[in-house]
Amino acid sequence: MDNKSLSLPNRSHYRDDVIGQVVQRIKFTSHYAQTPKIYEEDDTTHVFSKHYAPNDVTSLDRISPRTHSRSSTESLDINMPVIEGNDTAPFDSESNTMVETLKQQHRGYMQRYRKKIKDRATTLESDIRRLQERIQRLQEQYQTTSIGVSICITVWHVVAEYFRLFRFGLKKSTGEPWTTVEERSSCMLRAQRDFMYAFMAPDVASNNGTGVERLLEYYRLLAFYLPDFETRIVRMEIVEDMILVTTTVQITLTANTLQRAFPHLAPGAEQHEWLLVAKKLLGKQIVMRGSTRFMWDSTTKHVALLQSSADLLSSILRLLGDIQSVCSAFGESRITPDCTLARPLTW
Repeated sequence: MDNKSLSLPNRSHYRDDVIGQVVQRIKFTSHYAQTPKIYEEDDTTHVFSKHYAPNDVTSLDRISPRTHSRSSTESLDINMPVIEGNDTAPFDSESNTMVETLKQQHRGYMQRYRKKIKDRATTLESDIRRLQERIQRLQEQYQTTSIGVSICITVWHVVAEYFRLFRFGLKKSTGEPWTTVEERSSCMLRAQRDFMYAFMAPDVASNNGTGVERLLEYYRLLAFYLPDFETRIVRMEIVEDMILVTTTVQITLTANTLQRAFPHLAPGAEQHEWLLVAKKLLGKQIVMRGSTRFMWDSTTKHVALLQSSADLLSSILRLLGDIQSVCSAFGESRITPDCTLARPLTW
């Protein structure tokens, strides 16, 4: 028996060959434990696993340190699974479906947004039209109620009110011609008619005879032949026993005007285009010097005479350039050179 003090009593049980076969036993209780993958190379089994399962720890005992040392692990042939190209097809299909869904959602959102903008623009346009109509009605109501506002009626007041109401003739206050029966019975037309009956004498003399109805008829015909005209006051003065008002009259010679006032110049059955004289006049704007005379009856506070005229001859001569063309233009026209009706007419 060896009695060395530095030796273990049971030294014979710890020989090198015995200690070399000892393998540490590891036990894991994690619930994430996975079954280890076992690969065989020659006669030795190798265990590779991220987590060791408790029931598979005994398989580690089969690893022999004599045949596989730490430095020999580089020579191990580990057959890891390889993901083939076809395995990604489900992921690509799902991704494409998601992208297409997002595109459809975006298109739907943009369509709703554009529709909202369009509806808002339509609503604003409708509101603007309603406001314009409301303003028009208020202006007509103002013109209707403002006739009898003044307590002291004078000839100057009557003249100023006349040109305010008849600036565009028997039309709307905006200068647009009457086109429907409702427009003819509007507040503006009633105001004009009420003014005539309120301040004109029953036998008032005019360009179309005597009487208020004859005067209104004359203005209706004049507005029919010259639908686009405007009268502005330049000067008012007393001449003898009358009020003489100097004015400027502006008219536009549209195709409608030429067909009504100068029907012999319009295209007919034999000719399919305007005559040369009409072509020189078509679309031109004329500004004429005019005058309107008022004879005031201070006893009855009514107008006894109302006549108006304008120098249409000079304006037509400037446009056509010669007397012969002017004579051709006024030959069979419904309007005279002084811008009055050629002869008393009725509807």
